[in-house]
Amino acid sequence: MTNPFAAQPLQFRLQAAPALAPVGDKANLTLLDAEAAAPLPLPAAGAAMPGAPASRTDFDKPLDLLHHRALAVRLRVEGPALTKETCAVLNVQLESSGKTYRDHCIDLDFTGEKTVLLPEPTTERLLPEFRPAQANYAFKAAIYGFDYRRIVALNLRWMRWPKGQPVQCRVALVEALAESEVPLKDAGLAVGDRTFAIPRELRTGEYAEFTADGPVQVFDRNGAEPSSFDPPRDLPILSPGANQILLRAAAPASAKLTTITTGEVLSW
Repeated sequence: MTNPFAAQPLQFRLQAAPALAPVGDKANLTLLDAEAAAPLPLPAAGAAMPGAPASRTDFDKPLDLLHHRALAVRLRVEGPALTKETCAVLNVQLESSGKTYRDHCIDLDFTGEKTVLLPEPTTERLLPEFRPAQANYAFKAAIYGFDYRRIVALNLRWMRWPKGQPVQCRVALVEALAESEVPLKDAGLAVGDRTFAIPRELRTGEYAEFTADGPVQVFDRNGAEPSSFDPPRDLPILSPGANQILLRAAAPASAKLTTITTGEVLSW
């Protein structure tokens, strides 16, 4: 990571993530299998953007994806390779009962076939980049409560389309990956010769958070705070510029690390 501010203690949120089954595993759930599918229809002239619909798959009965929240999407893209800032952006959207949504944005900045792993929704992109047009779906319906136990449809939507570019996209497969509970044991974050040890096991969904102004707080997957502990005396220090943070654990596990840096507001 890069620290744009002065030297400061390592501050972070470390969460134990579920282990995901590989693509094609028998425990996964296939949401769309369209190997010979035609290219997705392009947004119509004058279509409201972002969020113009491209296709919709309704399920015969609601699917329970509570333990299959990550998606694997296999796409084939034909046309000129564009940059992330200018390329088309496809939204692989889950729809739950009550017309609530979870968006998964994919940048089509490549050509050929590619399988994209989406471990979680890309909700953080909606407000700054792709706030959907009200004619397509309500922004609030994509960030508020969502019931993974009752998935009624899979929508494919265009969030951005580069006009005048002959790009074609085929979606061959959308698979919901099975999750398994794997605890994060004896975890430690090392910067240089100093390590910030987490002296307790983090079960899947739990996270430890430290902001250098108190103890380390450990929350469960619902945000409740079941415990806390004191940080080490010799805190790892982030120097200005590039830093390497090593995450160690007693056994293989999945984790999500968010680093926190503080300082004067940057002016652009």
